[in-house]
Amino acid sequence: MLLTPRIVRSHELTQQDVSPIFIGTQQNMGVTGPPPLIAPIDGATLDPIDSGDDDATTTPAPGFVFGANPATLDGQVEIGPIAGTQVTLGSGSYTVPISISGASQLSTLSLSLTFDPEVLRVSTIEEGSFMKQGSVDVTFAQDVNPEKGRVDLALTRMGDGTGAAGSGLVARVMFEPVGQGVSILSTSGLGLTSTGIPLMLNFEPTTVSVR
Repeated sequence: MLLTPRIVRSHELTQQDVSPIFIGTQQNMGVTGPPPLIAPIDGATLDPIDSGDDDATTTPAPGFVFGANPATLDGQVEIGPIAGTQVTLGSGSYTVPISISGASQLSTLSLSLTFDPEVLRVSTIEEGSFMKQGSVDVTFAQDVNPEKGRVDLALTRMGDGTGAAGSGLVARVMFEPVGQGVSILSTSGLGLTSTGIPLMLNFEPTTVSVR
């Protein structure tokens, strides 16, 4: 296989692109952000969150609320899903919202959601409005593996130098119950700023019981 790279468009450099990056000490090297004595830049502003109606049209079910803090800022991230629920076999689809809170400078987000394929089946996935704030174009990719019970999502803000901030809906996953039992819904993922700095993400599982 021969790959030939071609420049489609030039990269729009910002001040953040050419700013120094703290890489630790000789004994402990890594892109971990400034040390605790270095404070965030005064007067930094972020785009406001777009308002929109993200109410699901199907019966809402427990979702995931996860948080993100960039490595350049201090703070404890509080994350936790809403309590589990019970659904009835043959009752139709229901929605699991995936929400984020406490985010800052988030430009790229990759998520994986796992479930029991003997109990649940994915019917539809819809993109939320959180990553679109500031009227930025977002690439939204999804991949569902029904046999393994896994959903992979990837969202990237194109040409963005500030990132998304605050709280909001990332995506909605509509499930249909296909068998009796209990399914654990678990998430994992990775978040990056526009300069490629990893964000701290925490997740907790939730359960859905099908009767």
